[in-house]
Amino acid sequence: MAELPVHLASVALAHASTVTNEELGVGTTDGATGVCVGFDFRDGEGMGDDPTGLVQLLLNEEDVSDSLAWVVTDDIPTSSGTGCYTPPEPIIAGIQNARVRYSDSTGREFVYAWRFSVAE
Repeated sequence: MAELPVHLASVALAHASTVTNEELGVGTTDGATGVCVGFDFRDGEGMGDDPTGLVQLLLNEEDVSDSLAWVVTDDIPTSSGTGCYTPPEPIIAGIQNARVRYSDSTGREFVYAWRFSVAE
């Protein structure tokens, strides 16, 4: 799997991992489970004053960005944070494709894609 690009500190679920819908937290509202992306917003050229607004998460080509639950540091400007998408309904078993797209403060775009599986 490719190395994570600048700013992107982590992804969960890990590439090639297998989880159940229960482990994904389907239907929960805690905001800490599911498909998560962690960022160091100040790395490289930085991601500006509204870094979470620059992040797009796609799951099986569906844009789920508006459903990301963010936990960010309270320093100004924000230095890091994690956004998680918890599916509201069970995901069909099989391989799932995830992709995160974002840009830095100079407008340079970054993309990272990975796969995981949902067990029956």
